[in-house]
Amino acid sequence: MKISRLLVSALASVSLLAGCSSSDNDEDASSVVTDERVTTENYTVVDCGELIPSEIIDENILDTDRSTECGQVTVPADWEEPDGAMITLAVYRIPSTTDHPAVDPLIYLEGGPGGAGVGIVGEFSFGEAAYLRERSDIWVIDQRGTGYSKPALYCQEIFQAEAEETDMLAAHQACHDRLVGEGVDFADYNSAYNALDVDAVRVALGYEDWNLYGLSYGTRLALTVMRDKPEHVRSVILDSVFPIEVNGLSESFYPAYWTIEQIAINCAADDDCTDNVGNLQEVIEAGIARLDANPVGELTAGTYLEMLSSLIADPEVAAVAFLVANGSDDEVRELVSAMSDENEEAEVTANDVPPEFYPFIAETADAMYYAVVCGEEAAYQDNKAGPDIAADFNEATQRVITEFANSDSDYALCDSVYTVPPRGLVETLAVNSSLPALVLAGTADVATPPGWSLLADEALANSQYAEFAGLTHGLIGNNECLNQITLDFLNDPSEAADQSCILDLPRVDYVFD
Repeated sequence: MKISRLLVSALASVSLLAGCSSSDNDEDASSVVTDERVTTENYTVVDCGELIPSEIIDENILDTDRSTECGQVTVPADWEEPDGAMITLAVYRIPSTTDHPAVDPLIYLEGGPGGAGVGIVGEFSFGEAAYLRERSDIWVIDQRGTGYSKPALYCQEIFQAEAEETDMLAAHQACHDRLVGEGVDFADYNSAYNALDVDAVRVALGYEDWNLYGLSYGTRLALTVMRDKPEHVRSVILDSVFPIEVNGLSESFYPAYWTIEQIAINCAADDDCTDNVGNLQEVIEAGIARLDANPVGELTAGTYLEMLSSLIADPEVAAVAFLVANGSDDEVRELVSAMSDENEEAEVTANDVPPEFYPFIAETADAMYYAVVCGEEAAYQDNKAGPDIAADFNEATQRVITEFANSDSDYALCDSVYTVPPRGLVETLAVNSSLPALVLAGTADVATPPGWSLLADEALANSQYAEFAGLTHGLIGNNECLNQITLDFLNDPSEAADQSCILDLPRVDYVFD
């Protein structure tokens, strides 16, 4: 998440923002924008080309009357000093495909922290998430410090250090010092202020109520809105939940343990798998011990954990685990070579492009990431709310995961570079809310495992939980069943959505040669 890379194939999809309108709207900021919604003077419609490079705007994808509206909203940099310095948030409206959209739109909150919302606009426009336009307009916000909001806390120094393999600590310090010199106060970049921004955008756009859709860190932000500014939230969808009570740094080991456990659970539910490999957790742990003692080429115990995470729902993962535990060195090398050939793609780093492309190329705005993490997690290392399953694994596995999944580098950066003040114990507590919520989880989500989604669900008095076998991080638009459940919930959050279609979805099925 800290080292920012994206495949060249993803760069080809920069047309995701297709259809951004070149607005000639000369009306003042209080003019009617859509239906009877009246914006305030704090919202300004802008030509999308003023925000986004023309190379990544394709005007021909969408009909001209359905093109994306780009705009800006100003908010205080420090919400405790509302008359002080201001920052500018970039927002994007993807209009509904119906002529009579619901009056309560959906606002999407990207993950990270530090992810750019603008990168998903195309998915709502004409991609897998476009079904949500059937009900209402959709708004996407570039959260403070990200995307085309200003200032955006991207670190060219880090991209360059990564490309040149030079001192990363010095690069972080250089980025921090540059941004401070430009007037950035890192204490202003946190989830609580981010949540106040969300409500300020609602006010500026002229809506009485709206619905939140958060993904990953976006769920943490949505939960913060539910905690701090719930009055005008109609409903909330939490996709791949990263709950506030979970400390992503001190609990960084859990996803690695859970990955192994989930692969073993999938195998135990499949007679063919158990007949071929027996107890798959024991097989995986044997492979970890083998590679810990004697790595095979570039395959170490740590990189094996990475491989398992990437293959968690792959039909061949059980066979791979059996070969790693029992095959010869030559067989393991052949496996690794074959997998490398399959996954080999040219890469482009943010260091290769000018800053205006960062929201599409960089995985996160690194400085925004650390501003949030250092103030809300690093200061509370003893906070561990999530499941603890380490004792279910042998000593070698525990040691490898401790070495592989530790957060020492993040703690070091928080101690020496991004020294923001702690945000308070409220950032360690579960959010209790009666707002209608739909909690979505995938059993192949190695970034925010279902156990974390369940934690959030348990604290919400009016929530519905839906879990999908084999789906990975970020479920939005993944299949028709999930889409229908989401739409049913949005249409009537007070009623339980029909989840019977989940029973008809295929389970994870491992195969063997």
